[in-house]
Amino acid sequence: MLHEHQILSIPRITVTKNRARQTSHNSARGIAFAQPLFEDHVYRFGIQERVGMHLHLQPVHSNYHFINFVLQGSITYECDGKLLMGTPGTLLFFPEGTKYRRLKIGRSLAFIDFMILPAPLWNPMKERGPFVRPYENIDLLYVLVSKVIRLCMAKSMVGRMDCLENAKMISSLLRREISHISKGLSEESRVEDLFREIRQKPQDDWHSSRLATELNISTRSLNRLCNKMYDDSPNNLVIRYRMEKAIELLSYESYTISDIANKVGYRNSGAFSNLFLKFTGMRPGEFRRKKKSDLEPLGGFQTEDVI
Repeated sequence: MLHEHQILSIPRITVTKNRARQTSHNSARGIAFAQPLFEDHVYRFGIQERVGMHLHLQPVHSNYHFINFVLQGSITYECDGKLLMGTPGTLLFFPEGTKYRRLKIGRSLAFIDFMILPAPLWNPMKERGPFVRPYENIDLLYVLVSKVIRLCMAKSMVGRMDCLENAKMISSLLRREISHISKGLSEESRVEDLFREIRQKPQDDWHSSRLATELNISTRSLNRLCNKMYDDSPNNLVIRYRMEKAIELLSYESYTISDIANKVGYRNSGAFSNLFLKFTGMRPGEFRRKKKSDLEPLGGFQTEDVI
């Protein structure tokens, strides 16, 4: 077991000044070299080395998920009324929406950090809430992140393919955490959470392979669950939620048909109009001219349409 003042075998870091080596999703070079991580909604990642960090007098509200892997030193947070202490070889997780305070830090603190955008993929960890646990792969993670950061910061494109492979391995390590937490949640509840997200953001690029990835299951399992729970396919469910949103916008807003198509995920207003006709029996313009109270009950469709 790792102890508080033990320096790990691979990342033998001696912190002499505050510095950070990191990249983010808005770095063109970072995207070119670490795309798999950004596809998993990582906003920023890197290695932090600190002699000192300011402490929080008042709780700080987080708009992102944070994962810190402590390499050296120690750091203590107060989070949701409990104390979480990160020591070498531990993982600290703070979900989006958490209120936390940094209470204490040890000397020569070093850690790997990931800032992650809220997304259905991370819901299982968010539902667990803030936690700290021993992390067995921290040496491997340090080596991988160091290589990716070094290549992201270099001026040459040499090594890009190796860097992408390393980024995939980092992504796999992060997904193991999600999978570990997900074992305690039913598949049905995770599917419900995902489709709740789709209702809120129908304009996003939802398709079966992405839905399966967000749930960390196969597309076959996704189809099985959707047929069991909703008696429909994932693609048809996405279309249904988009059409329901379009009905709402046509009924109560003054957007153009083209604007509404964009707001529910269709760049081609003709394709949107055809799907709306199939779903309601009317074109969007015709629907708008009629009073909602005069409409016949809406039907569905049977074919597997391309989203």
